[in-house]
Amino acid sequence: MVTDLLNNSGYRTKIRRLSNGKTTGGGKFQPNAVLHILRNPYYKGCVTHKGQIYQGQHEAIIDEETWGRVANHEESRAKSCCSRNFMAPSFLKGIIRYESCDTVMMPTHCVKKGVRYRYYTCQKHLKFKSCNSSFKTVPAGPVEEQVVNEIVRILKLPEILMHIDKLAEENKEITREDVIDALQNLNEVWNYLYPVEQRKIVKMLVTSVLIQNNGLKLNLNLDGLNRLLIELS
Repeated sequence: MVTDLLNNSGYRTKIRRLSNGKTTGGGKFQPNAVLHILRNPYYKGCVTHKGQIYQGQHEAIIDEETWGRVANHEESRAKSCCSRNFMAPSFLKGIIRYESCDTVMMPTHCVKKGVRYRYYTCQKHLKFKSCNSSFKTVPAGPVEEQVVNEIVRILKLPEILMHIDKLAEENKEITREDVIDALQNLNEVWNYLYPVEQRKIVKMLVTSVLIQNNGLKLNLNLDGLNRLLIELS
């Protein structure tokens, strides 16, 4: 794995100094950061602007053929990840709760005709205790997909864009455009990530997921968002 090769060879992420005197970076590479680098068109001599890719004026350090091989490999990997996701640990474990009874929901599953179905089930219900929730068990896949979609929606809100402006002001080595591109890239590479990587990102960004009678509510962790954006940028 490229991440292991980099870390075992002694390479570390770039150290950045914030305007408040603190430093960030200098740690081991994470898989999602390496994937961002591998998919960054800057290294094949291109630049991005508002989601569009243009030929840059700088010299490419990766030729087009190599870039294409990596892209084809990641496309194949994404398809295999989709099949592995079905057998993967539930990435909302520990942060998903029923709001009405304020109870943690536990990952459960059942097997019917050789097919494994994943769920999140109220812990009170599992222990045969009284539960006020309308839905004591919910399918894991649709809930997880809804959480990811909600994260993407929240990250596009004006309040988050204002937060990004503040982050760029505090960290002089990244720009607002860098951070916006990082967010767009995160959405693009999500299906390429291993389930354990998806779970790590969700737990970094979200403090809790509350299942309500009319939907779900996410509580975002802004400190975790800062760390993730700086790492991706």
